[in-house]
Amino acid sequence: MGVESIGLLFSARGALMISLLLPFGRLADALGEKRCITLSWLLSPAALLGFALSEGAVLSFSLFALDGVAWSLRQPAMASLLARLSPPKRYGAAFGLTDLVRSGAGVPSPALGGVIWERTAPINLFYGYCIVMALAASVLQGVREP
Repeated sequence: MGVESIGLLFSARGALMISLLLPFGRLADALGEKRCITLSWLLSPAALLGFALSEGAVLSFSLFALDGVAWSLRQPAMASLLARLSPPKRYGAAFGLTDLVRSGAGVPSPALGGVIWERTAPINLFYGYCIVMALAASVLQGVREP
């Protein structure tokens, strides 16, 4: 596979992610949102770290796809939990604030990633992601549900 295959790989991953949203939404209803979010927040960094360390094309794509599975597990569970934790008639504000924080964190991230990439080893980006997501999963366990 060459560079020209990257678009195809992203499209295949996207199709996989979309196909899992409804089943994983049902899974969040059955198992609980926090369990699904926590699992996804641990699965995603593990998959991406494996992706960064992998050498074969099949293994690399499989781990890249597994990160997509983690995303699909997380998205409906996060939306459901946010809706349940939001005060009535404040859903829009709650979703707006959540997206503001997530998007706001994305603004400095590329610059920070570039500094880490250039001044240390590129693998440290993946180690850092693992640490941040493990901390996020720990914090989520302390969220009290109604």
